[in-house]
Amino acid sequence: MKRTIGLLAIFLMLICILSCRNDILGEIAGDSPGSSIMQIPEKRSMTITFIGADIEEIKSTLTVEEGEEIALPDNLERRGFNFLGWTDEKSTNEAIEESEISFDEKGLTLYAIWEAKRMAISFVDANGDSLSSSSFAASGDTVTLMSPQKTDYVFAGWTVDETPIDKSLTEYTIPEYRDGGYTFTASWEVDFNNHSVFSFEPVEGGYKVTAIKQIPENGVVEVPEGVTSIVKEAFSSTTGLAELILPGTLKEINDGYNDFNADYGLAVLDASLRTIRIREGVTRIGACAFCDCDGVTTIEIPDSVISIEEHAFDAYRSIEEITLPNSIREINNNAFQNCVRLKQITIPPEVTSISPNLFESCEGLEKVVMKGSVEIIGDYAFYECFKLSSIDIPSSVKSIGNSAFYNCSIESILIPGNVSSIGRNAFEGCDSLTHIVIDRYRQDGIIEGSPWGAGSLTTIHYLDDTEGCEQCKAILRNRVM
Repeated sequence: MKRTIGLLAIFLMLICILSCRNDILGEIAGDSPGSSIMQIPEKRSMTITFIGADIEEIKSTLTVEEGEEIALPDNLERRGFNFLGWTDEKSTNEAIEESEISFDEKGLTLYAIWEAKRMAISFVDANGDSLSSSSFAASGDTVTLMSPQKTDYVFAGWTVDETPIDKSLTEYTIPEYRDGGYTFTASWEVDFNNHSVFSFEPVEGGYKVTAIKQIPENGVVEVPEGVTSIVKEAFSSTTGLAELILPGTLKEINDGYNDFNADYGLAVLDASLRTIRIREGVTRIGACAFCDCDGVTTIEIPDSVISIEEHAFDAYRSIEEITLPNSIREINNNAFQNCVRLKQITIPPEVTSISPNLFESCEGLEKVVMKGSVEIIGDYAFYECFKLSSIDIPSSVKSIGNSAFYNCSIESILIPGNVSSIGRNAFEGCDSLTHIVIDRYRQDGIIEGSPWGAGSLTTIHYLDDTEGCEQCKAILRNRVM
């Protein structure tokens, strides 16, 4: 009996233990109705959306868990702007720090803060000279357009990138950012009605200079574009003229008997004149246009010039070198006569004739380069060019005129095979001339007139006479084709 009661007590105890265990497990599992539930908390998160402020472009989104450290993007780029940070209010430019962001399960939107970069704003003249101190502005800013002044000119407005701005505007809004900023270039029109240097009269197609009032202190006189003619004696009483600049609109520099010749009273007689510059556009330099300019040392001839008339640069006694542009097709008689210091010159490739007396009495001339288009060397072309000791005659030459090389210092010369005539005394007074080589055989025709006024020591060789003549062979090797 006692044993039975003891077993029963143990059994009841086991039931009680099992019941308590199930209650505990139920509470943990949460599936026991009416019981107190203990849950493991879920991790909460929020989404941050980043927007490019006024450009309304979503840059990215970022999801972070509660308590997680937030790192805001800081590598944004936008042309013409500097990135300053993020703000949670679109209307403010006050940047927010990561530490100031509070967790919000609803999420957060941040807007980029931008600052427009400032650019240099410059106002310059057409030649690049500054008209005011540089300033700075950003895209969208308004710039005040100044109204500059320039002696002898009327302001005609501003241009940006060669695009004119309406002259009536006094302000300009900068449309966009540029790395190099904005340069405003002034446009000018000549004040033909109130000019400090010249007097003008209107003519068909432009203006003519009727007088020169005064020479600027620097001695530089620039005839403005728009002038198409200059009347006789317009420069008749000037002094202190150092440099003369002529415009392309002049087209033709007329005969000096009416324009620039000193003997006819137009002022190039001024001994102080050293430089003449002719602008692109002039096509013809007239007869005696600049003759007797004793002091001129520099002359600039543009590529637009086609012809130079007789005596155009006669008696330029100070100039040592003249560069002739390849555009020139014709150079007429005596154009460079008496240029006593001229040392060398190259004949343009389209010139076919070395006109009579072209370089007569150019006492210092040492070198002449002729291209393969020259066909005629005229009478007295190099008359008394005392220092001319050698010259290469191109194979295109067909005739050599009377006294063409009179009193030159030529030592040897090759006559091209195409030459059919040589004038009287062509080499008279060339006392140093020892060899004349004719680039053809005797049987192909002998040039009459032996020895064309050459010195008594001169020997003439045709191709079949050059055997054993080393100097003749050297001359032939240097022939100009």
